[in-house]
Amino acid sequence: GLVTGTWPVAGASSARDQAALGILAKVLELRVRAEVREKLGLAYAPSARFEPFDGFPDFALLQARIDCAPNDAGRVAPVIAAIGATLAARGVTNGEFIGARGILRGQLREAFRKSDFLAGLLMRAQERPEEAAEAVALHGGLVGQISLAEVNAWAARILPADKCRTAAVVPKAFVGVLEGSR
Repeated sequence: GLVTGTWPVAGASSARDQAALGILAKVLELRVRAEVREKLGLAYAPSARFEPFDGFPDFALLQARIDCAPNDAGRVAPVIAAIGATLAARGVTNGEFIGARGILRGQLREAFRKSDFLAGLLMRAQERPEEAAEAVALHGGLVGQISLAEVNAWAARILPADKCRTAAVVPKAFVGVLEGSR
């Protein structure tokens, strides 16, 4: 099965906003991993990402995903929404922020060493010339300039429970299992 938690994001058009949302996505991923592994005792590997859409400058998604056994999907889906709501209400801790920002900075350093990443940047820059300036800012350390306050402002804005949409994709044989767990 697959469980996703999705939060729409409007107005994240600057590279700085997108970097802050990238950090928030990493915190969300780390919290989902901890919750699913420590509290539910499951060994799944979640992912979370912020995804802007070039064709729609005022629309993007923050999404957490976790592959899981179909019979665990009903337990995992509410966890994702609850973690988002907690982040919205209480914010990201300083330790989480430093860790997530460090992970993202490391991933960016590694990506800039790969020719396929650089080729992708150049292709996107042909369609969106401002992409080149954003890439230069990221390479120049933009992620390191993001503050905890910026990340927490985005969390409060987009992660409240009423903005989350969760979905579980399971084989047809398990549909009745999820319907009974609502």
